[in-house]
Amino acid sequence: GDDGFTGLTNLSYFVAQDIMVFTSVTSGTKSGGFNGVAGEGAPREFEQEDSTNYELGIKSRMLDERLQLNATAFYTEFTDLQFIAQNPTGTGFYVSNAAEGTSQGVDLAISAMPLANLILDGGLQYLDAQYTKGQLENFDVPFAPTWTGNLAATLLLPLADGMTYLRGDYSFMGDHFANNTYQPPETEQDKSLVNARLGWRNDNWDAALWVKNITDEAYSAQTAAPITFTGTLAEFLEAPRTYGVT
Repeated sequence: GDDGFTGLTNLSYFVAQDIMVFTSVTSGTKSGGFNGVAGEGAPREFEQEDSTNYELGIKSRMLDERLQLNATAFYTEFTDLQFIAQNPTGTGFYVSNAAEGTSQGVDLAISAMPLANLILDGGLQYLDAQYTKGQLENFDVPFAPTWTGNLAATLLLPLADGMTYLRGDYSFMGDHFANNTYQPPETEQDKSLVNARLGWRNDNWDAALWVKNITDEAYSAQTAAPITFTGTLAEFLEAPRTYGVT
């Protein structure tokens, strides 16, 4: 069996009553395991993954706690990085860790209450993720775009011993690939999602109408390499526009 040692060191300092700076070093581990019968050439066993993460950031509250702004810079190193690989024939996937990598960037988050019944939340992340050693050195890290972000607004109105709420949110991911080793230019994609929810709640009940992926964005959760025997191209798509009542 696998064994490992993980730890966390954290140092924080309050520059002012509502402004805190912090730094941390964290180690992590992900257990190894065994692949099923995923086709010829797939190794049965994969190794434990280890990581070390460094962070430096600031957390602040301003304007009588009506504005919260946080920022974190991070750097992570991965050893024996576990990733989903596809058999050369195109039939079957398996877990491999013939790679090492790094991930670094800056994460910004903001929350504001410009009005007593209006809440705004947003975030923006800059990311530089890459493979540094192993069989994936010449590939991009999948699902790791340079820019990602989100924005949400929630409007609250009292009604009948409860609260009516209307929430809309938008999120985006910049250009990225959805496969570790099959990355022709035509498979690069981006993602923009818009969701909305209208409901009423109190201490005992919560009822809502909702719509997800309002713009009916077509987006692949996994792009597969062509199957050798048939030339078939496969896209495993996420849900289209959906709506319902909860």
